[in-house]
Amino acid sequence: MKNILFIIIGLLFSVQTAGASEIFGHISTNPNDYPAKDSGQISDTGGNVLSGNSGSEEEAGAPIIFKRNIVLIDDPKNTESMSEKDIKVLGISHYPDNSLVRGPDNKIYVIQGQTKKHVVNLKELQKYSGQPIYFMEDSELDKYQNRQYLNGRLIREKGTARVYVVKNSQKKYILNLEELRAYYFGQEIYNISRDEMMLYSDYF
Repeated sequence: MKNILFIIIGLLFSVQTAGASEIFGHISTNPNDYPAKDSGQISDTGGNVLSGNSGSEEEAGAPIIFKRNIVLIDDPKNTESMSEKDIKVLGISHYPDNSLVRGPDNKIYVIQGQTKKHVVNLKELQKYSGQPIYFMEDSELDKYQNRQYLNGRLIREKGTARVYVVKNSQKKYILNLEELRAYYFGQEIYNISRDEMMLYSDYF
């Protein structure tokens, strides 16, 4: 009689355990016990569960890395970081406007057409947050003219009234409105930061 009672209690306990397993699923406290590849569940780094198969050939249980919105800096030796489709056109290197490049001297430039503009500080670099920085040899950098040294451009430091014209990679102060109207009427005036303005020596 006691044996029969033990058998009945054992069966009831098995049924309850099975029910709990159906509701909550298998939970393991072993950090090396990853979900099976075909289980349809992969845990992300935040502890959430992503359902469904991604079709990836990676091992099950590999962490999902979420990239932060920061400027990414490539290895200087890695010249193949940009896809061939993006930078190679008929064998010629091509960088879209606003691409960030860095030379062997570690100076960073933004490419705009056939010109390069020196990024003078971190505050300006933050404008391009999330973009990679591609390494470029000096021989390739030399093909781009420095934007800040384009002769004939009118420049002005932000927050000031003085206007200068670029001459021979230097800045020449325009003395008055009469001179500005007489020689540069209709030209755009580029407002630049103090750091950029300091790149120009005075023209005499």
